[in-house]
Amino acid sequence: MNGGIEPVTFGYTLGEYFETPSPEAYEQLLYDCIRGDHSLFVSEKEQLAAWRLLTPVIHHWKMHPNKTISQL
Repeated sequence: MNGGIEPVTFGYTLGEYFETPSPEAYEQLLYDCIRGDHSLFVSEKEQLAAWRLLTPVIHHWKMHPNKTISQL
């Protein structure tokens, strides 16, 4: 190295690394869903808890659209 800055290309494709073509964006997700693998999905209870937590926040933002955090 001469101490200067040199461009470096980062990245690889899974197909090159594993020598197999990589699935399309949602292909693996749909396959896991069909197989019953729920590790990439939230449960119904988690989703409902998120809505219970965020609904009052969204409602407040709708009722006070021009307020910033510093005004609260």
